[in-house]
Amino acid sequence: MFSKRTANSDRNAEDVEFDADSDSLIALELHEQLTTTAASSSAHPFPQDYQQWMAALLGDSRFKEYFDVEFKLKNSPTVGAEHRGSVPAHKLVLATRNRQFAELLRREKGREISLFEPDIPTAVFADLISYIYTGEIEFPRKVLPLASLLYAAKKYQVEPLYTNCKDWILHRIPRAQPRHLILLFQRALDLHLDDLVPLCSLLMEQRTVDTVKDPYFLGVKANLIGRLLDLNAFTGISEREMFERVLHWAHVRQAEWPVEKGKEPPTLRTILDPVIHKFCLASIPKDPLAAIITETGIFTEKEQLDISLFLLGRKKDLGQFSARMRKVNHKDFVAIQMAPPAQSVKPSKRTVKNGFKKLAEKSKSVTDLSKLGHEPTRDGRRRTSNISMPLGPPE
Repeated sequence: MFSKRTANSDRNAEDVEFDADSDSLIALELHEQLTTTAASSSAHPFPQDYQQWMAALLGDSRFKEYFDVEFKLKNSPTVGAEHRGSVPAHKLVLATRNRQFAELLRREKGREISLFEPDIPTAVFADLISYIYTGEIEFPRKVLPLASLLYAAKKYQVEPLYTNCKDWILHRIPRAQPRHLILLFQRALDLHLDDLVPLCSLLMEQRTVDTVKDPYFLGVKANLIGRLLDLNAFTGISEREMFERVLHWAHVRQAEWPVEKGKEPPTLRTILDPVIHKFCLASIPKDPLAAIITETGIFTEKEQLDISLFLLGRKKDLGQFSARMRKVNHKDFVAIQMAPPAQSVKPSKRTVKNGFKKLAEKSKSVTDLSKLGHEPTRDGRRRTSNISMPLGPPE
């Protein structure tokens, strides 16, 4: 579903220093009129007839002859690069409505202006121009165009559009599917959208297992893997399982590496170099860690020696690897924590009493109270049981 948002003009008249020619004076007078009209209207940033007129000026084919500038977007900055598409506009409107375009039009005097915009699709650039004209936009439904629109609004300093687009994304991202979260997080990292990165990191921490097991995870870049391994905790997945998944990602990257004549694809270690030292190997049990070191073949001799001495208790650190323990959250617990307050249900007295009853029955088979809530496994270790702890004392 599309949604329309409106916002006030993104700049004031004093933001641009106009040359003392007739066109600039007319542009300044027009901008002052528009600013005065917008300020006098509390219900809508622009008069309705003005919005309709500006939309017609940009989109009506009858006014095509009045376009005096055409932006041609291309993927490569080299001369003669193929253009992806073009967006027509009016210099007077852009110069009076946006400082970035005013400066661009002051530098580029021709009718056709080539722009190197590898991260802004033509359709998104057209939406940006349309918003500058009318103060209104229909947000894209797909993740990548939406992130590109946010980036375009930031780059061209269209502040109201940037704010509305950011709020639109932040409102919907907590309910996004894992693949959409992956795509948005990757886009936010690539385009340096600093307002989105912290929230994406938090959601990655809360939904780690779903995100990592999604097929789209195998197509991410190393910078996203690095951000993932910077987290203080994983949810629903252990450090060992994360290591195996990242190793699978590296195998896929190696298999899909572009083949160049006379060059071999990079080794797994080369692909993993930017992220491998971010693993918390101390969080992996000793036997599985020893198997990883000997079987994967991606560790250097020095790293193998450091880890072996650590496993034997002869060293307290892991060399270049962190010796910290990463926390692993239970998936169901985090799901409860993320549930909105309206969905929380206060437990009944019977539920609370049953919780204490189960806890009391459990304690009968345990002589040491410090072992309460743990069950022995076959290998003699203890694991946390699934007892539901009571939320309060019985009445």
